[in-house]
Amino acid sequence: MIRMYLIDREHPPRHIHIKYAEYEAVMELDNLNIIDGRSQKVP
Repeated sequence: MIRMYLIDREHPPRHIHIKYAEYEAVMELDNLNIIDGRSQKVP
């Protein structure tokens, strides 16, 4: 299961937090770049 969540009033840039298995990452919404952490590619 992949968990993704947005905290509406958090610091810029707008981003989502992603948790998948042991991976955690923060993805910028404007360009979908991982800006913190790491993620595994999901098939």
